[in-house]
Amino acid sequence: MRRWRVLLVILVGVVASLAVLNIARAAARRRRVPGYETILRAYSQALHPGSTRQKVEDYLRSRKVHFTWMFTAYGGRTKSQYADLVKIGEESPPWYCSEEYVYVALEFASSEPLKQNDSDLLERIEICQPNSGCL
Repeated sequence: MRRWRVLLVILVGVVASLAVLNIARAAARRRRVPGYETILRAYSQALHPGSTRQKVEDYLRSRKVHFTWMFTAYGGRTKSQYADLVKIGEESPPWYCSEEYVYVALEFASSEPLKQNDSDLLERIEICQPNSGCL
């Protein structure tokens, strides 16, 4: 009987610790989100929909901003497109993931399907967190 009590106390301690950790992570994320939104606002003020990919990428390179490309659809849209991604942060991943990055996605309407062109037009700028590094 004594073993069950000890195990129960340990189990309650573990569950309580995990709950406190989860609350602390959520609070830290809430503190980071306004920073992400500030960065998004800065890009939205400097770059406007209708700008060419060439102009947008020249802007990023002139400020020595590292960016990468991804072919995907964000926000539940069914139409896939190329986006330039600028990494702006990292979040604590859930236990089943190895990484969780936060990006500003500069999404372009492509003039040719499955191909990037300097003449592609910027459609939208948004924050995205693609699922990466998860099981």
